[in-house]
Amino acid sequence: MCGIVGFFSTHPQSEAFFNTSLRKMTDTLSHRGPDDAGYWIDPQAKLALGHRRLSIIDLSPTGHQPMESSQGHLVTIFNGEIYNYLELKKELDAQTQWRGSCDTEVLLRGFEVWGIQKTLEKTCGMFALAVYDKRTQKLTLARDRLGEKPLYYGWIKDIFVFGSELKILKGITDTLPEIDPEALAQFFRYGYIPGPRSIFKGIKKLPPGTFLEMDLSASTPQDPQPYWEVKSFFLSPQSVSSFQEASNELENIFLHVMSQTSLSDVPIGTFLSGGIDSSFVTALMHKIHGSALKTFTIGFDDTEFDEAIYAKKVAQHLGTDHHEHYMTSEDVLNIVPKLPTIYDEPFADSSQIPTLLLSTFTRSKVKVALSGDGADELFAGYTRYTHYKRILALKRLLPTWTNQSLSHLLVALTKGQTNRFSDLIRKGTRLLTTPESQFYENMISLWKTEESLVKNEPPLTPLARLHSLNNTQDITSLMYTDLMTYLPDDILVKVDRASMSQGLETRAPFLDRRIVEFACQLPLEMKYDGKTTKKILRNILYKYIPKDLIERPKQGFGVPLHTWLRGPLKEWAQDLLSPDKLARHGYLNEELIHKKWNLHLSQQQNCHYSLWAVLMFQSWYDTYKR
Repeated sequence: MCGIVGFFSTHPQSEAFFNTSLRKMTDTLSHRGPDDAGYWIDPQAKLALGHRRLSIIDLSPTGHQPMESSQGHLVTIFNGEIYNYLELKKELDAQTQWRGSCDTEVLLRGFEVWGIQKTLEKTCGMFALAVYDKRTQKLTLARDRLGEKPLYYGWIKDIFVFGSELKILKGITDTLPEIDPEALAQFFRYGYIPGPRSIFKGIKKLPPGTFLEMDLSASTPQDPQPYWEVKSFFLSPQSVSSFQEASNELENIFLHVMSQTSLSDVPIGTFLSGGIDSSFVTALMHKIHGSALKTFTIGFDDTEFDEAIYAKKVAQHLGTDHHEHYMTSEDVLNIVPKLPTIYDEPFADSSQIPTLLLSTFTRSKVKVALSGDGADELFAGYTRYTHYKRILALKRLLPTWTNQSLSHLLVALTKGQTNRFSDLIRKGTRLLTTPESQFYENMISLWKTEESLVKNEPPLTPLARLHSLNNTQDITSLMYTDLMTYLPDDILVKVDRASMSQGLETRAPFLDRRIVEFACQLPLEMKYDGKTTKKILRNILYKYIPKDLIERPKQGFGVPLHTWLRGPLKEWAQDLLSPDKLARHGYLNEELIHKKWNLHLSQQQNCHYSLWAVLMFQSWYDTYKR
């Protein structure tokens, strides 16, 4: 796991410019790779590549990057892990004399023998990479199938730049690009910026599962091309003889995958919340590695959000070496000011706070941690899927006037209540009066679509319409929407930036292509039968952990943000929401924000999620637009 960076200039530059700019850009990613730094410059090609290394496999100097191929015409920078690299290496062994034992060298040899696209198709892993062919003068950028590893690219005047994080831009320019108004509107709608946009005009995210080629002699990159598409697996369901046979096959695939995803030359552990996903990963890891496995949990004093007690019970049952840390107000106050620098662009998933603390805590013991990310999108685990189905059924059952009357009644009954249940009721009642075409969009929105928070907001196409399987909004299609948007641009961003800020590598076995392809082809009823979510995962997990240790309502990695904003974070929030700070950029409706803030402080309503988006933008603006 590492950080990569590079740039190509359309005009000749001095040697000093290449050296200084490349080192500045690479140094901005030192947190992603604290173990080593490498630089490669070809002034004639006007290309520079930089790398920061976090040594996980092959800790020797033979893993140093940028790395040149055995024939000398290819050079690459690579961030990630190829889990099946030993299998690929065996295919290439007969015609290769290896210098070391790292996956990067295997990739390079694959590019020589099979070509770039075919090699990408053969890989199982997470990665972002750049490879330059000196003979053809072609630069290729590529990203893993689900977007576990980030890769930004775009133009700064006449220089094409790319890298793992947006902060690399500060290494080559003193003037950052303008804010993209559509990206800003999307951020306030969803709490994150869906790809391919970034917060800056002209800077994009390379879509997951694609590669981009650029002929340096022509100076124009082609549009990203897919080498893998998850949609095809949803649209070609497999025939399964029985639920139990499917469970057995999935378990065997998992055991094989996890034996590869747990390969490491450094200590490894798992994140453990005590829920289905992390318990599943931990149980199978424990079967492979035994009691030496270390597990890590974050707890809260607020019992409504605390899952540490459940994680501890799972750990005790399995016999892992368990570690837990309870988050304090001091932790929160220390973490929040760091978020803009860590996330680079506005990002408002409040579970970023415990994720960062968990990463810090875990890194003190191990260098690699496995997580359960991806299970909800693949196995219909989100509670919003069940809420969607039930509320939509109720909406269709009742006439319009009844929906409106019921909505008003429920709002009146929950007035002044500020708990999770009342928040859920308010959101549900809003959906009763929402057109079906906007139904899912409103479910996942932080700010109501009718609330004019961003001045002169451009029209936004709902994500479920942009990424639809078959122009419907059934649960399978919503899972696909989330796999294409929420997973790569929220969940995986949250974990990648938090963990890499601490030099911790995280791996998500659920997102291995072999698991994804099998899961997407399963019938929906094996995942969600109308009552039970993640049905097939539960069936496997019961073999390892007693049912009563894991069967409880899904919590997610939530935090008591509503109370923090009225308590330890109140002064910080009050400053960022002051009239002066809201007025200086002129993007937002100040009156609407102050109304929300007052409603929240007076405890008439919990407005923490919508306010958190504003606070994260304000904090980011403070940091990046000084």
